[in-house]
Amino acid sequence: MQWRPKELQANENVANEERKLERSCKEQQEVLRALEDLEAKEQLMYELDHRKDQVMTVCKVALTNLAMWVRQQYFPASYAHATWQKLAPFFQLPGTVVAGATTVRVELRLFNDRALNRDLACLCARVNDLFGFLFLSTNHVSIDTICHRKP
Repeated sequence: MQWRPKELQANENVANEERKLERSCKEQQEVLRALEDLEAKEQLMYELDHRKDQVMTVCKVALTNLAMWVRQQYFPASYAHATWQKLAPFFQLPGTVVAGATTVRVELRLFNDRALNRDLACLCARVNDLFGFLFLSTNHVSIDTICHRKP
């Protein structure tokens, strides 16, 4: 008679485990159905290549740093906080470059604005002072008479 309660307990344990197994099988089937639904709705994904964007960002930062350095080194003090929009006309100014044996001559076209021409003359004078082999001129206008340099 001792075996009877143990047998009932074992049968109950088996029944519990079978119910667990059935629940697990149902859950697994639901997961598989959900995966099939996802596969049916799946959209094609593309991997993005950011290498060109990164190179362009580095180039933009380098160009900005170069413009800021040129502004600090060569432009008059009034341009200390100038933005790219204010500096751009100087970089886009048409002109000619003539290289000699020991000198380089750069001739720039003048602006239609007197203030910009004065600043251009100061810029040219500053570059001429720093580089002995480079001569910048602004279409036959005397740099010294336009730029009021402090001694």
